[in-house]
Amino acid sequence: MSFFQALKALIRQSTSEPVKFSRLEQEDIVTYNEPTLNEELDESPQQHSAFHVESKKEHISKSSITLLTLVLLLVTVFLLAGIVQQKKILNAILYTTPNYPEPEREKLMLTPIGEQPAFIHIPKNAGSSIEKLGERNNVQWAKNFFLTKKSVYPTPCAPWHTPLKYFTTSPFNQSKTFCVIRDPLKRMLSQFQWEFENSTGARSSGRNCTIASFETNLRHNLRPFLPKRVRFQFESDSVNRFYAHCHYLPQAEFIYGYQKQRVCNYVLRFSHLAEDFAEMQKHTGNHLRMSQNLHQKTSQKCVKLNNMLDKVSTETLDMLRTVYKEDYEILANEDFQWFS
Repeated sequence: MSFFQALKALIRQSTSEPVKFSRLEQEDIVTYNEPTLNEELDESPQQHSAFHVESKKEHISKSSITLLTLVLLLVTVFLLAGIVQQKKILNAILYTTPNYPEPEREKLMLTPIGEQPAFIHIPKNAGSSIEKLGERNNVQWAKNFFLTKKSVYPTPCAPWHTPLKYFTTSPFNQSKTFCVIRDPLKRMLSQFQWEFENSTGARSSGRNCTIASFETNLRHNLRPFLPKRVRFQFESDSVNRFYAHCHYLPQAEFIYGYQKQRVCNYVLRFSHLAEDFAEMQKHTGNHLRMSQNLHQKTSQKCVKLNNMLDKVSTETLDMLRTVYKEDYEILANEDFQWFS
C-alpha cells in the first residue's frame, strides 16, 4: 500500500468508521470497566451516555492529531527534497565539470586552430586587442574562435572567458595554448574603469571616479573569493564569483587545471607583452608580429586613477593578496617556466 493510500484510509477511518476491537480486547475492556453493584445503581442513563460521547470525542481528537502530524511530515519531506535538488543543480554548475552524456561529448570537440597556439582569454589582460590582431591575420582567437563553433556554456560566463578546467574536454583539442598575466591591482583598476565607462550592472550606480569608490567596489566583488567563504560554499557567493563574465576570477584559474596541471603553455607577461609574444611566435615557428603599443588601449574615463594606486589602503591590498595569492606567486617566482 502506498503512502497516499494509507493516508486516505486513515482519514476515512477517523471520520466515519467506528472503533473495532478484537474479542480479547473486548474482554479486557469489559473486565477493566466492569462496575460494581453500587456503581450500577448510582449511574444514571445520562451519565452512561455522556461517558460514551466523551470517549468518542477523545478518539476523534487523537486521530485528527495523527492526521495533522502526517500531513506536516509530508510537506516537510517535499520541501527538503526541493532544497536538496536545487543545491545539487547549483553545485553541478558551479563546482564540477559538466557531466555530459558520452554521445554528446563528440559534439563538444571543437576543431584545432592550426599552427598558431590557442588563446586563453583572461579578462582585462589585452584579450580584445589580441583577438583583433588575430582577425587581421586570419587567426580565430578566443571569442572569434567560439563564435564560429558550437557554443558551450559550462559556467554563467561566456565560453571565451571560462577557464579550461570547467570544460568536460578541452575545446582546443591538443593545441598548445597561450595566455597573458598581469599585476592583479592594475587588472582590477582596469576592470573598474571599464565598468565605470560602460555603467554596466546595478553595482555601477552611485560609483565615483575616486580611490575610495574603487576600493569599496573591489572589496565588495572580492568578498565571495575569501577562503572562508569558498570553504563553506555559500550559494550566493558561488554565483557572485562568476560575476561580470568571470572578470574577477583569479588568473591562476586560467593557467592551471583542477589537479594543478598546467593548461596554459605560454604565459605572456602583460608588462612585456610584445617581447613575450615575439618569443612565443619564434618558439612555435610562426611569424606574427605585435606592435609595442597594442596593449596601451585604456578606458577614456577615470584614467586619473592610473597614477593614484599608491593611495590604496593596506586593508584593500591585503584582501587583494589573499584572493589573488597564486597570481602574485607566479609573478614573483623567478624560476617560473613562462613557456612549458
